[in-house]
Amino acid sequence: MPDGIIVQVISILILMMILAVISIDLTFKNILKPAIILNIIVGLLFILLLGIMFSNGLIPYNDNLIPKK
Repeated sequence: MPDGIIVQVISILILMMILAVISIDLTFKNILKPAIILNIIVGLLFILLLGIMFSNGLIPYNDNLIPKK
């Protein structure tokens, strides 16, 4: 597994955490519209992160769950 993938995953995780903290702070200050937009961005980054991890084998999965005919 190349080290570049690990760096990408860690950088996306750090960005997600920073945006989540900013979103929570905005929510406590009752500034809801930017907080909702940041939550959507965090969700999209999470989906991107899962895609990167699945495609590079960082998340093991069982391909035999559906029997092949």
